[in-house]
Amino acid sequence: MKPTRTALLMVIPLSLCIYGQLRAQHDPAIGLLSKVILDVNRKPAGEDWAKAERGETLDSGDMVSTGAKSLAVVKFKDNSLLRVRERSRVTLTGFTSAGAFSKDVRIGSGAIGFSVKKQQPNEEFRFTSPTSVASVRGTMGIFAIQDTFDILIVTEGVVNLRNILTDQSVDVEAGKVGLSYASGRLETRPATEGDLEEFQQVFGRAEGETGGKQLKLQLRNERGEIRELIIEIE
Repeated sequence: MKPTRTALLMVIPLSLCIYGQLRAQHDPAIGLLSKVILDVNRKPAGEDWAKAERGETLDSGDMVSTGAKSLAVVKFKDNSLLRVRERSRVTLTGFTSAGAFSKDVRIGSGAIGFSVKKQQPNEEFRFTSPTSVASVRGTMGIFAIQDTFDILIVTEGVVNLRNILTDQSVDVEAGKVGLSYASGRLETRPATEGDLEEFQQVFGRAEGETGGKQLKLQLRNERGEIRELIIEIE
């Protein structure tokens, strides 16, 4: 029996709907490698590891790893920047739905510096680890995995940090540090000079990078004296 005109008209919109859902679930190109220094490798989904090159397009599901004294800078389609520091490994995923571009960076090891552009109301930018989920609306800081806890240092904006084990969450504001433990404990504290020096090491200039703007922070020590910390940012 031949299909009727009415049946064909019903099938076409259904096919377009399914295609649109598949497009929303997987948007291949999510950014590119804007900087590669020394030992940086890339692993597309379903393929082997290979040496990464500057300017390469990154697709959803790609992994990036760095060796000793190495650095990779990822630029997303919304101009957010991710700096993958030495001895780190991340998996990048993203999808576009109804014009909104959502991103997830899964950190397997090491530390990253991030400068995330302000997200739209229906967009999401997350950093995930086996212990934590950090949801970013638009801010700057670092996220690092330690042996028994994750550490989040925020220097601009606000990041919501959630512990996966207990599902507890806390907003970490600029100048604060969030600690998410594998035991389920979650806490925040003011950033110390040591924390901000760590931020400078993670997000400061590496060998071969050009200069950029400066981030100036005023810190008060135990004697009540105010000192200014200047951090160079690309």
